[in-house]
Amino acid sequence: MTVLQMAVNAYALNNNGHYPIQPDDPALKCYLPEGNSNSQSPRGGNYPENPFTHKVESPLLGKISDVKQTRQSPPTDLGGSRVAGKIFYNALIPSGQEEPVGYAIEGADQNGMALAGKTDRTCVLSNL
Repeated sequence: MTVLQMAVNAYALNNNGHYPIQPDDPALKCYLPEGNSNSQSPRGGNYPENPFTHKVESPLLGKISDVKQTRQSPPTDLGGSRVAGKIFYNALIPSGQEEPVGYAIEGADQNGMALAGKTDRTCVLSNL
């Protein structure tokens, strides 16, 4: 999750503060490890490895709309064991706007439940 967060923040720094809309945006992939965002010869990097399947996997589209509310809630089922170890990313676009002002990233445990933070509430990485 942290690797993806670092890539998303680097993407925004180089794109006038705009965050990627889709988790599989090819331009975002350039900011992942081994990637190169050089405009002359961009190269996609490597997605993080799923700790349970040991496969490199693209993040899935997340469903968070309110980061604060999600962080105050207990972890929910993100899709059962079929999503174990997967990372979810979604851009946060305010109503009436076209560009994202932020992002939310969450991960699934071995049972497909959202990861919990220190207080048994949902762990969400975000700029908000």
